Parts: sequence; structure tokens; C-alpha cells
Amino acid sequence: MGSIIAQAQGMWKVLFATAAETGARAGELYGLEVADIDFARNIIHVRRSVWAGHKQSTKSRNANRAIDVQANLVTMLKDYLHGHQVGLVFPAKNGKPLRNNNVLRRRMHPILEALSIREGGMHGFRHGRVSFLVENDTPIEVIKAWIGHGSERRVRLYTHLRPQYRSRVWASIPSLVGSKVALIDPLPPLLHMEKVA
Repeated sequence: MGSIIAQAQGMWKVLFATAAETGARAGELYGLEVADIDFARNIIHVRRSVWAGHKQSTKSRNANRAIDVQANLVTMLKDYLHGHQVGLVFPAKNGKPLRNNNVLRRRMHPILEALSIREGGMHGFRHGRVSFLVENDTPIEVIKAWIGHGSERRVRLYTHLRPQYRSRVWASIPSLVGSKVALIDPLPPLLHMEKVA
């Protein structure tokens, strides 16, 4: 996610950073309005979604939510908005909501190709956010609240643990057998193979 954000420019850098920090669905990001950002408390409110360029209600009751975000993202958003207090945070050139297929085709996929990353969609940020929260021992109830899902099963489906994380966990686990293992009653050498009937 960091590589994608670093490669992106202008509004797209801010959009991808917001996707990574919130784990919000693409439509929720495209429907985000300036009034949904609480700059004082570092909270982004999800109140609507966008489908095929049109605003609509969120996917479910759980999807209407408040997401706590880091102060550096709020600063990035404030700098990007440059005093704007109304309207969409991420509008298309015509001022209307973004369309996901355009975002992918024109912005995301060229960046992924340049980075030699397998082609994917905005939902990858959602999976990445959940995985990051799991790796940083965030309580499951908090993750569910932030991503707008009531199901622990969904959180598990979104979790993809990096090899570095698994190695770090493995290194922290003490050995059950110690450093020296004395074998008691070792198995005798295999003298012959028995036929299986």
C-alpha cells in the first residue's frame, strides 16, 4: 500500500492514503464529503456510498460508522482540501462522484503495472487495512467497528498475514522442547517394507 501511495500524485495520493488508513469501501470513499471529516478529533464519518456515479445509502447499518484515523492523514486531507468546506472530497473533473472503473483503469492499474504488482482493485486496500490492524493486535471489536462489518468471519477472510509478521511471531514463541532433545526409545530402523493388502 505504501508503494502505491508513494507512486501516486495529487488527489490520487490522498485517495489511496485514505483508503489504506480507513479500509473504507471504494464507494464510501467516492461518496465522502468534506463535512464527514472531523478535523479536530481525527475521525472520518462514513454516511453514504456511490454506485455507478450516483450517491446512495451505505451498504448496511454497520457501514454507517466513525473511523478513527491518524493525525498525519487528517493533515494530508486538510492540505489537499486547501480551505474547501463543502462538497465531495474526491470529485471527478466534472464535480460528480468518481466511477470505480475509471479510477482503476486510469490511475490504479498503471501504478500497479509500474510497480510490478498483480492487477487488483480498491478492495485490496480494505484487505490491507484489516491485515495491518490484525498484525498490530487491534481488538477484533474495534476492527469490526472501523470496517463496518459485524462478522468476525469477514475479518478473517480479509486477513492476509505477511511472511515478516509470521516470522516475528515465530521468533517470539519459546521452544517447548528446549535446545537439547534426548530421544527416549527411538524407533528401530526399518528393516523391510510390508505389503499392504
